[in-house]
Amino acid sequence: MTTRQRGISLVEALVGVLLLSLGLLGALRMQSWLRLNGDVAGQRTEAVRLAQQDLEQLRGFADQAAFQTIASQRSEGTESPFTLDRNVVAHTALKVSLVSVSWQDRSGATQTVQLHSSINGLAPVYSAALALPTQDMSLPPRRHLPTGARRLSEGRSVLKPSSGSRVAWIINDATGEVSAECSVPATLAARDITEADLTRCTELTARLLRGYIRFSLSPVPDALNANDAPLALTLTPATARCETEAVRRAGEHYLAYTCLLTTGASEPLRIVPTGWAFGATATTFKACRYVHANPSAPHNYLVIRGDAACPGPQPQHNGVSVATVQHQP
Repeated sequence: MTTRQRGISLVEALVGVLLLSLGLLGALRMQSWLRLNGDVAGQRTEAVRLAQQDLEQLRGFADQAAFQTIASQRSEGTESPFTLDRNVVAHTALKVSLVSVSWQDRSGATQTVQLHSSINGLAPVYSAALALPTQDMSLPPRRHLPTGARRLSEGRSVLKPSSGSRVAWIINDATGEVSAECSVPATLAARDITEADLTRCTELTARLLRGYIRFSLSPVPDALNANDAPLALTLTPATARCETEAVRRAGEHYLAYTCLLTTGASEPLRIVPTGWAFGATATTFKACRYVHANPSAPHNYLVIRGDAACPGPQPQHNGVSVATVQHQP
């Protein structure tokens, strides 16, 4: 006959109580550790704030005399657990400050936070001046430089009247007038010209006259798309020393001209047909002139059939009449 064992023995009960006690002790220890680290994190945040406050007070000196008074210092709060130590090392017009804030945590261990900064002895008035609006104004040239001109040294620019021209004109950046004419290689573009490329220069006093001549030869001229092939022509007077160049790019076709007018010249610029004539019939042509208010801006022409009317002003576009814009590539 056998007997069955029921329940648990005293030894097993004691082991269970031991394991439960160890678990509770571990939980209590973890809770204490979490409280300690939480306190340290809060105390460290307060210590950083105190150190930053001390550095900002040092940077806020009012004058040079106050800057010279910045020195090492130790302060202990009577109601605060924090102790602030400031160590200042003076250099020429510069002071290096090391601020240390220390305290004792819940466990009695000493904790420390340090902030390092350099303070410039520049007078505060100069920093305040940064907020003032600028008082200086750069004076623009009296005249706009022509398109395609390249700046040289000493307030001068250089321009070729056409891409294949053998001459280059020196322009005074302040007045916009031509001060000299020099020889250059015909294959050299204006953007590549240097002082060394200018030879056999002759001084003169003249001004530039530039513009574009476009052609719209349909019965109803289209001023916005005046891209018909240019007719043969010349420009006078001969003393104006004009050069023309046919340009075709991006679906456009027009003549660009550049003239050098000597100071005091009063003879107007004229378009002279070559193999065709001006008139009021369908077999002749007329020239419509578009002049900008700025004398240095291009003087442009539109050649149309003689029996057609010059296109009138188009609707305004950003305050500018389109009738003058469409002839300026």
